Amino acid sequence: MKTQYKVTLKDIILTAVYLGLIIINIINYFCKNGFENIGTVIEETLLIMLAFVTLVDIASYANWSIFVPDFFEFFKEKNHLKDVHAYIETYIKEDINFLQDYSNERISFIMSQLGITKSQLDEIRLELIKMRCIPLKSLDDAKEKIKSLATSGYPIIIDQDKIDSSKICYTKVQYYINTMDIMFMPDYANELSSILVFLIKEKIKDISKIDKLIIPHDSNFLLGVEVGKKLGKSVVKMRYRQGKIETEKIWDGNLNITDRVIIIHDVLVSGEQIIDTINKLPESCTILGFFCLIVRKEWNGKKTLAKKSFSCYEVIEIDDEDIRNLRR
Repeated sequence: MKTQYKVTLKDIILTAVYLGLIIINIINYFCKNGFENIGTVIEETLLIMLAFVTLVDIASYANWSIFVPDFFEFFKEKNHLKDVHAYIETYIKEDINFLQDYSNERISFIMSQLGITKSQLDEIRLELIKMRCIPLKSLDDAKEKIKSLATSGYPIIIDQDKIDSSKICYTKVQYYINTMDIMFMPDYANELSSILVFLIKEKIKDISKIDKLIIPHDSNFLLGVEVGKKLGKSVVKMRYRQGKIETEKIWDGNLNITDRVIIIHDVLVSGEQIIDTINKLPESCTILGFFCLIVRKEWNGKKTLAKKSFSCYEVIEIDDEDIRNLRR
């Protein structure tokens, strides 16, 4: 909005009409009554002024712009903006006060949902600082970041010896690598997805060749979404069984049969999940590669893919013994 106002022709005409009515009323009164009861003529003049303002206000609300001086609309809008700014300022102050008053409660609630304590949160912050100090200029740097996560205070590595054996899903390894929960923490999600993006860019120099990112069923979908954002690519999530709308469309997302795709994953175990994904993709799709953060040595998933003439690009290969050594 303009801060300075310039008088328009319409302002001059309407003001002249207004002043003319006042002058005519004063002259008419003096012609009839002389100079007696001056107070009466003042009262009538004030009434005419109030009537004029009221009529102009009504005309403004009725959008009869021909009867409304431009200066009236200008100052009306200016006062309205002042009121809006005052309301917004008051709202922000109240909102900030509310957030400050209940910040501890909100933090406690979020931590309880994530299953961590205040001391663990402090450890997480410290580990994040350490992790960010590691540069990301080579794959060796990426490996160091993954190793840093393995020793982090946040439970990305779960020691299954400390869990009730009747509740364990994976019995062939002592340490379970959990990258799912960590994706609900923005800082960790950014670090983890950045590592995978770095790997992809190292192996595929021309990212424009990639049309879509494929996420296998039961894989880390949030990781895939974050990688997709960083690469500016759409994400397609494979389904385990038949499609949701068409039985043969075994994926969620917009996948064209001629798309050039890469498959991305968090932790490669047996490789069967990836082979199932490959088999469900249209044969006319071009698979440019399979990328994952971690390969578990115990399950020979990389060898399984190699038997199918399908190569795997990973940041790090690791097994229980490696994790044990890192955590000592």
